[in-house]
Amino acid sequence: MVESVVLYCRELLNNNNNNEMTKLEGWQLIDAIQRGDEAAVQAHLDAGGSPDLKGSYGDPALVCAALNKRLGIVRMLIKAGANLELVDGLTNDTALTRGAAKGALEVVEALLRAGADASHRGFRGQTAAERAQQKGHESVVALLANPPLHRTLHEVFSALDAVHSRRPADAAAAVPAPPAHSRACIDALQRLQDAPLPA
Repeated sequence: MVESVVLYCRELLNNNNNNEMTKLEGWQLIDAIQRGDEAAVQAHLDAGGSPDLKGSYGDPALVCAALNKRLGIVRMLIKAGANLELVDGLTNDTALTRGAAKGALEVVEALLRAGADASHRGFRGQTAAERAQQKGHESVVALLANPPLHRTLHEVFSALDAVHSRRPADAAAAVPAPPAHSRACIDALQRLQDAPLPA
């Protein structure tokens, strides 16, 4: 089965009609994700295929992987540079809001660590936390309320870099809506940006 998918992808790559090729590759990638066929997804990426292709209904590959709780494929797509904020054409969901709605705790954690925006409002104007709460996924709600340390540290180091470079406007932009537990640290960093540098 994997061999036939790889051969099919190669045939599409040799096709001269780029519009048809993109549409078919998108469908093929979404199909492989739904089946959990990690080898086919990796073959697509190894061949230079985009991790951001969409299916027939406008569903991005990463959103589809989150919907189907395909953690391995989510990690592959993130590593390949997938846009974390692409939205589904029907629901306006990102991978994070869709994963949260499905209760996919490990998928949500991987997306948060990669920098997904937890404030995005998807289906019915709800955030990932609101979707998880509505569906009764308390562990996902708790994770979203207290994001992984790696993400928080990334925000702090971005702010430190901006402060070090003395770019106050960049420092403010580097730390959008930090989690409550890091607020004190961010406040201290923002006070430092105006402090004189030692001679």
